[in-house]
Amino acid sequence: MKLKKGMITKLGYAFYDFSNSGYVIIFQSFLFPILFANLIKDKVKTPASIWGWAISLSVLLAIVIAPFIGRFADVKSKSRPFAILVTGVGIISFVTSVFISDHMIALMLVFILFNAMFELTQTLYDAFLRDIAKTDEEVTKLSTFAWGFGYLGGILFALIYLILNSIGFQIRYILALSSILYTAFSIFPIVIFWRLDNKYISTVSKQKEVNLIRYIFKSKIPFDIKPLLIYWIIADCVAAILYHSSIFAKTELNISDRTIGILMICVQLLAFPATWYAGKLASKIGIVKTIRGSLVIWCCVLMILYCSTRLIHLIFALVLTALVIGTTQSLLRAHFATKIDSQISGEGFGFFGIANKSASIVSPALVSIAAAITGSIRPAFFILMLFVAVAIYFSKFLNKK
Repeated sequence: MKLKKGMITKLGYAFYDFSNSGYVIIFQSFLFPILFANLIKDKVKTPASIWGWAISLSVLLAIVIAPFIGRFADVKSKSRPFAILVTGVGIISFVTSVFISDHMIALMLVFILFNAMFELTQTLYDAFLRDIAKTDEEVTKLSTFAWGFGYLGGILFALIYLILNSIGFQIRYILALSSILYTAFSIFPIVIFWRLDNKYISTVSKQKEVNLIRYIFKSKIPFDIKPLLIYWIIADCVAAILYHSSIFAKTELNISDRTIGILMICVQLLAFPATWYAGKLASKIGIVKTIRGSLVIWCCVLMILYCSTRLIHLIFALVLTALVIGTTQSLLRAHFATKIDSQISGEGFGFFGIANKSASIVSPALVSIAAAITGSIRPAFFILMLFVAVAIYFSKFLNKK
């Protein structure tokens, strides 16, 4: 009976990866950026540049708030702010898709708001990893399983797009439906996390003398931040490819929306087993060695994108990306989770969010600057290769305690 309950809890945890992967592919990687690019292509020369700034500003808003909401979660509750933010993302993205998708400035501003809220849900979600998995091996397996399972959500959302697009649905209504599905699939993890909150109470919350405001705004960080700097370097190239691959394919390789959608589904299909296998591999050879191997493949991906001129080149790059995109991110999450105490997991993953999400500011901004100066995204891919080379060198320090 305990095993059954444990499996339900783990599946509930994984289900938010399922839900948020659908959001990522629709609102961050594929459909929403294409809608945005189509809307402003006659108004600006480089749609990729404007999109990059929208992403950067939304993530900047999230990282400013993340440590404080994490500290609040450690003292009071993780599940309540998580549920509020998830619901807010669903409602605001739905209203945006239906009513203001023809107004460039309004579209950009509201996207910044609901995308920042989405990024904060990820911070709180990650913090539950230590509440569910107790040993380092369990943390690694759960993190990679959940991340891999999440790609099934990406596949489902992409398939829904292809079906609805083929029968003539407008993009705005497909986006609205995606908002509803994101919220609906998040109900299961919300319920699971609500129950976990009642079971795992932070020792901080038991200290009656704790001043909530003073605790939230304290200056001391109760863990080593050096691994976060290494995570930041690694996350830069992941963020750049995640946010700009579809716009690059659309604007520089002239690939159709439908073809891009099919390619995204294929990436999700490959990423699911690849990420699941990475958990097993990491258990045998170690998390850090697996991360370093993934970084070598990232270098190859960036070189191919830099040189690509045809669809076949993009396909080859995306196949390699599928092998490592979930692997890298899930193992970084697992590695950090093994380094912090569960009693400060909210605060810990708040700072983890800063390391990962600030990469979503730097790399899109870098791509935007490159696109504005040269009229092409390609030079940014070469610069990001240098980031990966640095990450490969410094990743060896992740093994140090």
